[in-house]
Amino acid sequence: MNTKFTDDEWLLIFQQRTQSGLSVRKWCDSNQISYDKYKYWEKKLMRRTDPERIVSPMDFVELPQALLPPLSLEQKV
Repeated sequence: MNTKFTDDEWLLIFQQRTQSGLSVRKWCDSNQISYDKYKYWEKKLMRRTDPERIVSPMDFVELPQALLPPLSLEQKV
């Protein structure tokens, strides 16, 4: 798709994708938006709104304690 969006339109697109609950790739595929273009604009606009922010909160997922391996203070040799 060769449509150009304004910055405000991209912010709405990001909001719609987040509310959809779909992964970025699946949402982009179903809405005929290039995944690479989406990621480019996401990064560009996030830097513009918060230059100190390099990683978005969506880049991390909190894991339930049951899925984490037990911590060990002993070093394995």
